[in-house]
Amino acid sequence: MIINIAASGRFHICDLARELEKQGHTVRFYSYVPTKRLQTFGLKKKCSYSLFLANAASISMYKIIKSLCLVNEIRMVCP
Repeated sequence: MIINIAASGRFHICDLARELEKQGHTVRFYSYVPTKRLQTFGLKKKCSYSLFLANAASISMYKIIKSLCLVNEIRMVCP
């Protein structure tokens, strides 16, 4: 069985993916956590698909816009 799991962090879902993989299932774990870090928790590299680089640009842009919102006139536009 092919199982796709998506999570924004590691949490206990990584442990679930690792255990499902040990049971013989094909697991694809999609997360913002880098693959190397997930390997330290026992998840194999072939099961881990990191979305970190895909999300890095949007995080950077959010921080830039947020820093520009320090001006009172712009604060009304930016939450």
